[in-house]
Amino acid sequence: MPVEPNDQIYVLRCDLRRTEPKIWRTVEVDPDMTLAELHEVMQQLFGWYDCHLHEFEKPAPSLPKAAGADWFMRPVRQRWGDLDQLEDECEDEQNVTVRDVLAAPKEKLNYNYDFGDGWDHVITLKKIISADPEAAYPRCVAGGGRSAAEDSGGPWGWAKKVAAVNNPSHEEHEVIREWLGLEKGEKIDPSAFDIDSVNASLQPQRKANGTGAQSVPDPLDLMEQVAAESGVPVESLRLVQYQLVGHPIPDPRTDLPPAIAGQTGELQELALSNPKKAIPKLLDLIGKYPDAPRLGNFLMMAYAGARRTKELHRQIEENYRRFPWYLFAKTNYATLLIDRGELDGVKDVFEDKWELSMHLPGRTEYHFAEAGAFMQVVGRYFAMDGRPEAAFQCLRMLLEIAPDAPGTQELLLLLGEITEDFASPPKPKKSRKRRK
Repeated sequence: MPVEPNDQIYVLRCDLRRTEPKIWRTVEVDPDMTLAELHEVMQQLFGWYDCHLHEFEKPAPSLPKAAGADWFMRPVRQRWGDLDQLEDECEDEQNVTVRDVLAAPKEKLNYNYDFGDGWDHVITLKKIISADPEAAYPRCVAGGGRSAAEDSGGPWGWAKKVAAVNNPSHEEHEVIREWLGLEKGEKIDPSAFDIDSVNASLQPQRKANGTGAQSVPDPLDLMEQVAAESGVPVESLRLVQYQLVGHPIPDPRTDLPPAIAGQTGELQELALSNPKKAIPKLLDLIGKYPDAPRLGNFLMMAYAGARRTKELHRQIEENYRRFPWYLFAKTNYATLLIDRGELDGVKDVFEDKWELSMHLPGRTEYHFAEAGAFMQVVGRYFAMDGRPEAAFQCLRMLLEIAPDAPGTQELLLLLGEITEDFASPPKPKKSRKRRK
């Protein structure tokens, strides 16, 4: 429904119990989000991978104490969770909102994650405020303590691992350092907290001054505005047509070695569905088959899914260094350069060749994934380099092959920002470059 600036926003203080130093976050959320959506927020706030069971719980209102009341008169707890995983005496978290379970400041809700390790969080409603018209929610506004590692044994186990990593003479120092993916000599500061990184991982549920998520502009309206400003006919904002297919296209340079060729689909699915399990397996395979670029691509998927940003960036750079001819090595590295604002480097990666066929010579057909990855990064580059007409050529194809993909939506939003500049007083062209 429409959201107005005076709508309510809940300020929640979230504490991870039994941690020292304390790991905590303060987040502002829409109280009408479901508990299923709050679960996703909690995963992002504390750096979890969502690979274990979870539940929300709250004590039921106390019953009047009658003389001689039996033990079964004590209040019972209310529980909410994912009914596909929890069924016993549990209500569906999809059908309950934050407002339903937290009505007034100081009320609390427990969020329990990984029943084996026992990561127990307490969520306290601190206050209710009016929405900021310029803000995107949810947003983290304060916090402390580095996120604990998944499967590290709960608060006590995590404390032991931090102590081992920070003590080179500890008998488990090397094993735990490698398990955590740390460089030799790298230590852990358990009190460190990066609020920008947390907010980057949060997916805004809505804008305070709009409906739903960030309002995505109508692409045809945008093209008409761009055409009017640039003098380029709308009909010309088209892309060279490619023959796109969904079946694998054999390529001796990128196909997996014969010994593991039959595992292609399995490895990709593992990287997406269980990145933690996929990472060591892929590292082992890369050690055995160092000249298989697709393995490096799967490893990047796993690092991204596990939110191990440092290793992800390192692997992107390594894959491009080793296989600069590989299309996905190019698109991943170019995306990284765009995120860093290094637009000149993108031109070098693609050698100033902006047609997909120039990077896959001799081909008459292209996979949807190849076209999508190429058009997304090239479209972003053109948009941020002040060339919206060229960006719309990429957008036209993306709207046909992957209209709901995050990259397509991001390009739509980016072009919407640039089109707003067209409606504003003229600015030097340079001011429209490197927009994000």
